[in-house]
Amino acid sequence: MKIYFVIAFILLLLFASCGSEISKYKRGVRYENMGEYSKALKSYRASIQTDSTYALSYMGMGSVFIKNRRWEDALEYLIKANDLGISDQD
Repeated sequence: MKIYFVIAFILLLLFASCGSEISKYKRGVRYENMGEYSKALKSYRASIQTDSTYALSYMGMGSVFIKNRRWEDALEYLIKANDLGISDQD
């Protein structure tokens, strides 16, 4: 019986850590849509720290910087997103 508990606990930990960059990214999108850009940037950065190859978070950072007219910062993040495989015409 203990072995099942241990296995279940390990699986729970694995599933809890899976997709955390996605949930942080989604939180960033929600903040961005509400106009809370500093919180959005914080969420996108947290997502990037979790997985530095998650291109959508770089795209989100670029989007927030565009909305704040920080063109050079936006370009840096959009180029990184493009390098990671994002191809968005916007």
